[in-house]
Formats: sequence, C-alpha cells, structure tokens
Amino acid sequence: MFNFLNTSILFAAAAALVPLVIHLFSKRKVTIVEFSSVRHLKAMQKRQVRKLKIRQLLLLLLRMLIIFIAVLAFARPTTESGSIGSHASVSAVVLFDNSASMNRYLIDGNLFDIAKKRTEQLLDSFEESDEILFLPLVHSANQTLEFKSKAIAKELLEKTTPQFAYTTFQKQLLVVKQMLAESDNLNKELYIISDLQRSTFPDSAILTEMEASLFFVELPLEENTNVSLTSVDFGGQLILPGHDFTITAEITNQSQKNKMILLPHWFSMGNELPKRILRSMLQVKNQSTSPVRLQLPDSIPVI
Repeated sequence: MFNFLNTSILFAAAAALVPLVIHLFSKRKVTIVEFSSVRHLKAMQKRQVRKLKIRQLLLLLLRMLIIFIAVLAFARPTTESGSIGSHASVSAVVLFDNSASMNRYLIDGNLFDIAKKRTEQLLDSFEESDEILFLPLVHSANQTLEFKSKAIAKELLEKTTPQFAYTTFQKQLLVVKQMLAESDNLNKELYIISDLQRSTFPDSAILTEMEASLFFVELPLEENTNVSLTSVDFGGQLILPGHDFTITAEITNQSQKNKMILLPHWFSMGNELPKRILRSMLQVKNQSTSPVRLQLPDSIPVI
C-alpha cells in the first residue's frame, strides 16, 4: 500500500498549474503585415515556429513536473515496508501468553523465560517513533490499554509473571482489533507469543478480519501430550490409617493423537510389607475421556 506521512501538504500540488496559467495568459496577439518580398520565407518560418512551440511545451511540462515532485517530497511518500521516504511509524500490539501452560520446562529451559527473552528482542527492533501496546493474555483489569513507547513496553514485560487465571485469545483480540482500527499510523502489526494451546486459541475468522499484519513469534515447542486428570471421586469411603483405599478418576486426552497412559496400582503380598507397585497401560483416544480406578496405599510404598 502506498501512502504519505504528511498528507496535508498535498494540497500544494495545485501549484504545479501556475506555469500553465502564466503561459496561457502571457500570449500576445501578433498583427500580421503582408510583404511581398518575404513571401518565399513563409515555408521556412512555419517550420521554425513549429519547433519553437514544441520546445516551449516541453519547458512548460518540465516546470510543472519540478513543482509537483517538490510537493511530493515534502509529503514524505512511504510504503508499509518503509522502503520509500522516511520510516513509517508502526502501531504494534504484542499479545503475550502468560497462562500457566507457558510455565513449563523444555530441553532448552523454561518456556516462559525463553518467551520473555524473545519478546525483548522483538521490542528492541522497533523505532523510538513507533507506538506499542504490550498486552499479557492474563492481565489486571486496572491495566491501561493504550499505545506507549517501547521502553514502557519492556518495563511491562519485565513485570509480567505466569498467571493461573483462565482467559482466551478470542476475548483479548476483540479489544486489540478495535484499538488497531482507531490507530492513525499506516503500519499496523500484531505479534502473538504463545504455546498455542487449543483451549485458548481463537477462531481463525477474527484473525483474518484483523486489519493488521499478523506475526507469530517462534518458540521451541515440543509435542505436548495435553493429557490431564479432570475429575476425582472418592465414592464417599472413609479413609482410615493403615488401610488402602480406591478412587475413581477421569483422564481426558485433548491432543490429536491417541495416548498410552502408565497407571500405578499398589498391592501387597498378603498383609506383609513392603508394598509393591503393579503398572498397567491405559489407552486414551484423542479428544476423549476415559474412567480409571486406582488403588492407593495408606502410606508411601517402598518400591
């Protein structure tokens, strides 16, 4: 997209018509007097007049073009990439996922710390004239949502910590969409730093409707099993010291693949200690929940 940083001065482009107006009003009326002695020179005179008119027309166009180019230069033309003219200021939203799933350890280290470091590198790439909204996915209701400098955005990033409250990208992107629409800058960008959990990620429709360039900051994500213990039921039994007890639970697999779960079952040889563990395998199909029964000891067993 092609635009100008200083559109108000484009009205001065009308000054390019001044040489044309001067040319039209400066024409003189020539009185023609016939002389028989110069009759044979008329053919030569027509050729010279034709050349003179072409030269005057080219000179007129050149003067108009010089004025027009000067006006465009003051208007500071630019593109979204900033390849023409001065750097076009950017309105950028950095949406940072600080949910609990980000606070886990990978081979490369803590995912949350890695995300903060890469976000800091992203903020360093902006110019001082750019305006940035740093928005944690889980943020305080008292946080002022407005574009600020990259220095303030880096301060907010430093203070951001993992949160255990639940929210979704869908909710936050509705706010981001409105703020970007109200921004006056030509360049509008949205950066998402997240481990892209299925439960929090938005519908693709709102991303395509976003009037901004969309970027995902790459993180060293590993395959996430996304298997959780979603409910536990003690069945109303009385738990007494020295007695084993059994619980019923539900295991939910929210990933796209079937998963094999290793389940421990404690048992003893008669009434003698120490207790032993028998492990069994349970297959939980993708996007499904399976019930399990676990026998637990009254104390930590010796394996």
